[in-house]
Parts: sequence; structure tokens; C-alpha cells
Amino acid sequence: MKQNVKIAGAAYSGVPSVIIPTTTGGIARYVEISDTSATAADVKAGKTFYQADGTFATGTGTAADYESFDEKEF
Repeated sequence: MKQNVKIAGAAYSGVPSVIIPTTTGGIARYVEISDTSATAADVKAGKTFYQADGTFATGTGTAADYESFDEKEF
């Protein structure tokens, strides 16, 4: 979700993320994630993700049963 932010007194509208240089020469990216809706069950077991409240979580989901359309004629 894009946000309106103020950085060093300047206002910016519709910002999806902010990239800040680090002291080691890399970057730190801050992203607004409050509109995410995934739960641990939605994410494959062992994979990691951020929840809407910003907490880091590990998925618990298993592969869903589905019909393979690779072998089906249309």
C-alpha cells in the first residue's frame, strides 16, 4: 500500500517503499506491508514472510490438491 510520508521535512505522496543507503555500502529497503493478508497456512512450510503487523513468520502450508491441467485436453 502506498503511503504519504515526510522525510527530512519534505512531503512525498504515494510512496510504496523507501530505500536508504547503509554505512557498509548496501541498502536498507522499508516497505509498507499493512495490506498483506497471508497467514502461515497460506505460505509453503519452511518459507518465510512478513505478516501485516510486520512480524516475521514461517509458513506452515502444504501443497493443495489440484487437478493437473498439463495432461488434460481442452
